[in-house]
Amino acid sequence: MARRGSGYRTAVLCSTLLHGGLLYLLISGWHPEFQRRELVQPSYIEATLLQVERPAPQPVKSAPAKSEPPKPAPPAPEPPKPESPKPEPPKPEPPKPKPATDDNAAKRAEQVAQEKAAKQKVAQETAVREKRALQKAAQEKAAAEKAVKEKAAKEQVAKDQAKAAKEKLAKEKAAREKAEQAARAQREQQQAAQQAAEQAQAAAQQSVSTYGDYVRDRIAGNWSRPPSARRDMQVELQIRIVPTGQVMAVAVTRSSGDPAFDQSAVGAVERAGRFDRLQELARKDPLLFEQNFRKFTLVFRPEDLRL
Repeated sequence: MARRGSGYRTAVLCSTLLHGGLLYLLISGWHPEFQRRELVQPSYIEATLLQVERPAPQPVKSAPAKSEPPKPAPPAPEPPKPESPKPEPPKPEPPKPKPATDDNAAKRAEQVAQEKAAKQKVAQETAVREKRALQKAAQEKAAAEKAVKEKAAKEQVAKDQAKAAKEKLAKEKAAREKAEQAARAQREQQQAAQQAAEQAQAAAQQSVSTYGDYVRDRIAGNWSRPPSARRDMQVELQIRIVPTGQVMAVAVTRSSGDPAFDQSAVGAVERAGRFDRLQELARKDPLLFEQNFRKFTLVFRPEDLRL
């Protein structure tokens, strides 16, 4: 029994040492990927459980009436000796971490640097992609906003142009209407002025004719026909009269060829002397007097007198 308990304790101790060694390796930072892992074959302990049969208890015999010395008990049979366990194979010691050599450290450092550079490169590429994506989104947003603003500006320009064109048409229409009204008014004024001028001219002619008849009648009333006068004779006289109607001068501008006839015509004008109605005309219409009676020509004929 003692041997059997000793073997059990040995197995537990080995298992504990094995697990403790592995835990130490993990805690100490042992990296199995850089060292060749050796598979450790677990150790098995073969043991045989032996059952020892105890001898059946002997019944106690009552003591005889007479005290007799007890007989010695027969010796108990020796239990069978358990088979000796097989010797355990030596337990392989857990592989101790080998110290890293300079080459391995350099390779490891290079690999770490490469991994770090790769991560930095990936991070930079990711940052660049994100930055480009943000820039692209911002550019698209700005382009969309610009397009909206340009469209709104074009629409506003079109509205302003349409409004300006409409206002221009309205102004042009108003200007045309105003010009037409002014032209119509001017034509009406011209027509009215022309009509007034024609009426004034007609009135002036009528006045000239009326006052001319008056002058002829006055001269005819003061003329004495000379014996040498004939029907086809005529003399042209130039007469000058002042606004008071007084005759200032009379002269022959074209003779009839007969001095007596010419002198008879001049004497008729001088005898008339003063034309009172011409004084009235000079006060009423000085311009008409100046144009027609201040200085005028009279054709004197025996049969009739004409201005």
